[in-house]
Amino acid sequence: MKLASDFIARMLVGYNMNDGLEALNAQIEKHYQASAKKAVLTAVRMLNDKFISYKNGEGIDYYD
Repeated sequence: MKLASDFIARMLVGYNMNDGLEALNAQIEKHYQASAKKAVLTAVRMLNDKFISYKNGEGIDYYD
């Protein structure tokens, strides 16, 4: 689990969310071959949704 977590963290840290998700999703699709790939892609999409809400000045509901 730690190896997978570190692998995903290396993809996410430093990624500019303003660039959109296409490149990040492609990187995950190509390089992450674990059974949780769909869950990781869903979590990234949710993270992006929260980022857009924050950027638009909307509050962030952490329990959403």
